[in-house]
Amino acid sequence: MLPLLPGVDPSLGRLDYTSLSQQSLMELLVSGFDDIGVICGSHEALDEVEKWHGVSFDEGQNAQDIGKEKLVTSISWSEMQLEGSLLVQWAPPSLVMLDLHHNRLRGSIDWEKLPEKLQYIFLYDNSFTGPINLTHLPASLKELDAGTNKLSGSVDLSKLPVGLDILFISRNGLTGSIDCTSLPDRLKELSINDNTLSGFINLNKLPVRLGALTLESNSFVGSVNSTSLPPRLHILNLTGNQLSQSLDLSQLPPTVELLLLWHNAFTGSVDLTHLPAFLRELDLSENKLSGGRWWSG
Repeated sequence: MLPLLPGVDPSLGRLDYTSLSQQSLMELLVSGFDDIGVICGSHEALDEVEKWHGVSFDEGQNAQDIGKEKLVTSISWSEMQLEGSLLVQWAPPSLVMLDLHHNRLRGSIDWEKLPEKLQYIFLYDNSFTGPINLTHLPASLKELDAGTNKLSGSVDLSKLPVGLDILFISRNGLTGSIDCTSLPDRLKELSINDNTLSGFINLNKLPVRLGALTLESNSFVGSVNSTSLPPRLHILNLTGNQLSQSLDLSQLPPTVELLLLWHNAFTGSVDLTHLPAFLRELDLSENKLSGGRWWSG
């Protein structure tokens, strides 16, 4: 049951989100946690929000704002052994960063109701379940890490925020195919390894700024075109899939440092005479390639 707070409309039996104070919103945000002692006292006797552990406020208030309620901009509750569910729909609209990594939180997340100003969200290493909706994320979002959870269902990468830099959704239970041809131009890192994804992967239209692509340990099939990779790519990890046919490594970006393609079904011979000068590790082992030793590092 939600606590009785100012902003309740008795006639409608619901809370008016826009009229709630920062204190009320924060109390609602943690109302799904089993124990909040490490954050703010107890459910029966909560401290004033300005005394809560790991909560930061807007320090750039103007003179005319003196006396007004401070706005919550950052919440850092990582590695606190928190348990329970995350009622993200009550996060203050001023929130810019939410860090809850390495806890024991569970249940589904209402991705469509993340605060509009949110730029960074770190939820990795919990036990969140349910689908992940990436089509209605905040437009301001720059980094999302929801790896090492129990998220399931398909992944739609076609409507990510245009300013997104980093997306990590590895080590979940995601299924189906993915489309990498409409990723944001600003994207620098994409990691979806250790899921149950399948189907063909098209690497021909990756963002020009992409520096790291990790699709390891899925069930992708088909061929890989490595002749039109992004010019700034330094890590490509496609290990542990079912990729096949021949490999052309003669036109790799000069920035590539790690190229991990082992444990697939690639065939034929590979020309290794035009590899990038900065390449530190190459692993083509456990394929069906002709020739000799297929790893270096």
